This record gives sequence, C-alpha cells and structure tokens, in this order.
Amino acid sequence: MLVIVQHVGHVGPKADWGSWATGSIAVLMFFTLSGFVMTEAAVKFYRGRPVAFAMNRFLRIAPLYVISLVLSIGAILLALRMAPTYLPNDLVPYTGAELFSRGNLACNAIAFMPGPCDNAAFFVPYVWALRVEVLFYIVVAAAVFIGQWSVRAAVAVASLVATAMFACAIIGFGPSAFSFVPYFVFGIALYFVATKPARTSLVASVAAFLLCIWTTVATVMPGFLSHKTISFETSVFHVALFSLLTLVMVLLMNARVPRFSKTIDRKIGDLSYPIYLQQYAILVLASVFLPQSYWTIAFVFPAALLIAWITDWVAERPLRLVRDAVRGQKLESSTGRNSAVKRRTNRSGSVTEHMSG
Repeated sequence: MLVIVQHVGHVGPKADWGSWATGSIAVLMFFTLSGFVMTEAAVKFYRGRPVAFAMNRFLRIAPLYVISLVLSIGAILLALRMAPTYLPNDLVPYTGAELFSRGNLACNAIAFMPGPCDNAAFFVPYVWALRVEVLFYIVVAAAVFIGQWSVRAAVAVASLVATAMFACAIIGFGPSAFSFVPYFVFGIALYFVATKPARTSLVASVAAFLLCIWTTVATVMPGFLSHKTISFETSVFHVALFSLLTLVMVLLMNARVPRFSKTIDRKIGDLSYPIYLQQYAILVLASVFLPQSYWTIAFVFPAALLIAWITDWVAERPLRLVRDAVRGQKLESSTGRNSAVKRRTNRSGSVTEHMSG
C-alpha cells in the first residue's frame, strides 16, 4: 500500500506527492525480504532442484504480469478513446506511437526478464522491480545448481557474483539493477541470523544493513528522484522508514502467529503482488474518468484491492496446485518462525508475498 501512497498524486489534488518516496522505500524493503525468503526456499524446498526453483518463480511472476500488461494496455486504449490527446502526460509519459509500435509491444511481453529492452516504453512502469527480482532469482538458481556438488562452492560463487555486481554499480558500469545487491544480501544475512544465530551472521547482517543505508542515501534514492532535489530532511525520512520496516521484519522473525492471523496474513500476502502491478491500470482509468480529488484517491485503494482479488482468483489460485506439486509440499505445511516473516511483514506495506516459494 505504501507504493500506492506514492503514486496517488497522479489522481489527487496538485501537490508534490512523490517527494517522500514511501513506495520506493517499501520496494527496497521488499528486496530485503526477498533475500530472506528465497534463501529459505532454496534451503528448505529446492536443495539440488534448480529447475523446480526456476519453474515456480516463473509460474508466480509471469501469469499475473501478463494480466497486468493486458489491463494496462486496455486502460490506455480506453483513455485514448475518451480523450485522444491524453498522451503523453505525467502518468503515461509516452506517445501512442512509442507505446504501440511492434518492437515496444514485443519488449513489454518479456519485460519482466532482466537484460533486454531497458529503454522500452513500459505499459506497467513498476515492472522494473520484477526485472531486479528475476536477476536475483537467476543468481539463486545458479547457486542451487552448484550446490548439488558443493554448498561452499555455491556460496563462494554467489558471493563473488554479488560483489562484482555491486562493484560495477559503484563505478557506474552495468545495469542499474546491480545497485540493489546490498538489500538482497541483507535479507540473506537475516535468514541465517534467524535460523543459525552466530557472531558471523550477526556481524554480516549489521554490515549489510549499514551498506543498505549508505546505498539508499548515496545512489538509489538519488536515482529514483533524479528530477528532484533531495533535502536533508527527506533523506532522514528515507533512512528512518527503511529502518522502521527492518525493525518490523526483525521482530517478526521469531513471532508466533495465531492460526486465524496466519489466514488473514496469507490472504493479504497473496494480493500484494497483483496490487503492486495492477494499481497502474486503476490510476490510468481514474485519471480519465474522475476529477483530481481526495475522493478519487479514496477510490483508488479499494479499486486496486478489488481488481487484485479478481485476478488472483482467476490466475493465481488455479496455479497454486501446480506450484505446490513443483515445490513438493504446500506452503501451509511449512510452519515455524521463519514462515511468519514473509506473511506478516506485509503489514509494513511492502509487496511481499510475491516471492513465496
């Protein structure tokens, strides 16, 4: 929901809604949580099974992305029909020719994959986070593959790759996705703090957290807000919000969750990914059919929740049986303190359950 808070300024009264970048910070926390959960999944479900890991990641990401792509294309086409001069604008900053060229449509079809089409006119602009996430999945899958023969070699290779990526980000070489490495590493370190507490994992998690703070202030947020001047107060807010979300995650790592709360949290988590993607279509339609007002803002939140529930029911629920079969068990059967983290941290506002094994 923090992501929507950042974006509703497009349909609300004129104001600088995006300056505090609550959604951007929430996505950074999502990367941290992803590092935690994917490490847990690799250890508990996919040891020696890289193909199964990759297949389940694809089944979770691709179908809902395709639905969000269709919804966004439909929303923009409807907007153009209602208002032929709708494009370009602050919400959809491209011309119709740029969006609907054959090459751009082809790029959008595979936009969740990292690498190609970095400069495409995305129908779902928030897909950048998926591209970063899938890059991390590739590294994890490679580590799982190597781990079939040597766990130490897998850890060494993954560490070397992560270090090289971040070094490239610091010197300005390679894709911008490399700059998000510290957040995933922080999540991995927290997983080992939660499961195998030791001085090494604790020191690594503290070091990774401090590196995340530095990265947030020095590189990531200036990149997100390149068109704005970031004040000292804004930077303090970014650090405070990321620290608060981290604290929530750490506190929940050992939380015992009542059964009824697990059910609620699971449902919230299931909807977080479709909400993240499909809010854009709602924002486009609201910008065309509704006046810029607080009432429109109030409409966007339940509308995004409703469309997320519908698409989850249509696409994700039928696939859960397939994903359970690939995984080898239901997620519900994997109980314990760590599974509570990925469900309950949704209340911090990040887009979490998108990563469930």
